[in-house]
Amino acid sequence: YVIDKIENFDDPAFPGETISWDIVVSNEGNQDGTGVVVTDTLPTGDFFDAGFIASDGGIVDLDAGTVTWNIGDLAAGDSITLTLTTTVNENVPPFLLPQQVNSVSVTDDGTNGPDPTPENNTDEEPFDITEVDLAIAKDDGGITTTPGGSVTYTLDYANIGSAPAEDVTITETLPENTTFDAANSDPRWVVQSDGTITLDLGTLADGESGSVTYTVIVDDPLPAGVEEILNETEISYADGRGPDQNLSNNSDDDNTPVIAQPDYVIDKI
Repeated sequence: YVIDKIENFDDPAFPGETISWDIVVSNEGNQDGTGVVVTDTLPTGDFFDAGFIASDGGIVDLDAGTVTWNIGDLAAGDSITLTLTTTVNENVPPFLLPQQVNSVSVTDDGTNGPDPTPENNTDEEPFDITEVDLAIAKDDGGITTTPGGSVTYTLDYANIGSAPAEDVTITETLPENTTFDAANSDPRWVVQSDGTITLDLGTLADGESGSVTYTVIVDDPLPAGVEEILNETEISYADGRGPDQNLSNNSDDDNTPVIAQPDYVIDKI
């Protein structure tokens, strides 16, 4: 017998992805096979809560961690293709996961003698699961501003996951009582119709980081009682490699104190 396990997905897999394997079993000998059994040892990681679906009557035993196909007879020169399918959990631990090991083997009842080449009676397809984890931090440099003054924020961003993130976007919400200062900001910012301001970073490789600046001018005069400028930012991507695995670091804000200035009114009657 010859057995070949084939991945029907691009390795590495990602959270939420449905993945499958074809298992091709061939009898390349000159004797018919009887009592043929194919046994698949399921992936070692605990990241497949959806379970496994086996074609052709395969018996899934999650306690034993196996799938068994009782093929029966397999004539000389014949082959059979089996399929195993599962879905990676939507949420996996946000750190580098161990490589998953998935192996398969074929045996028979020995009626027609031992297999002359047992080394090709087993096969395995190790694979990885990688995830995206975007992070952003905002800093105004610890300044204090005044009406008519400007505030420049530095936004430090990173993909601290193990998979590349495509179509990454930073979204700024313009603080109340300010105006966007495009001339003193990164030129890639774009003002959207909903009033937000976005910057397209494209693809961030795993481990890649960088920074951009964003400047606003404080209104002058300011409404009475305004003592600070609150600015919020968010980073996101198109989910092409599954959900971001740690949303708690996808947004940040910063409060900039405003020194109030007197606004005298005098009325002589």
